[in-house]
Amino acid sequence: MLDRDEGIRYDASLDRLAALPPAQSWEPDTAPDITAGNSSSMNDGAAAALIASRDTAERLGLPIRARLLHFSVAAEDPVLVLSAPNRATRRLLSRTGLSIEDFDALECNEAFAAIALMWEREFKPDPARFNPRGGAIAIGHPLGASGVRITATLLNHLEATGGRLGFQTMCEGGGQANCTVIERLG
Repeated sequence: MLDRDEGIRYDASLDRLAALPPAQSWEPDTAPDITAGNSSSMNDGAAAALIASRDTAERLGLPIRARLLHFSVAAEDPVLVLSAPNRATRRLLSRTGLSIEDFDALECNEAFAAIALMWEREFKPDPARFNPRGGAIAIGHPLGASGVRITATLLNHLEATGGRLGFQTMCEGGGQANCTVIERLG
């Protein structure tokens, strides 16, 4: 029976988080240690999205909530997988002429806090528009469903706030990352 959110760490405190042992350690002084406290939890989840051409959606009488505007995929050395969203973001911004300030909401999946922190350090988004409903550490990271979860969270936020453009990025297996720009319609 599902009777509570299993991802909430009710006994968390700064002292307990600081005392957690590393789950993965990098070379000294190159990156922060990855611990259970700065990583997303493994969550159950399933997601689906219906993506169709405008003609098909209209013919079937389906609501058209958003359109996909731009995409970018990039890769880094698999050992440096945490920085791949930065490379994918630079590629997307260069190709489109957009800037971080053009987006009403931005999502950077934080499988590990270091990913979102490195991305934030380079791109300096407005904190009020960056992961505005919480990232994967707060919400969870259901592998195989996170991309659609992020898109749904982003679109729901744009609809609730009247925003138009949303940006999302996340790591993928093998040192890759992707970016997607959506435009809320209606």
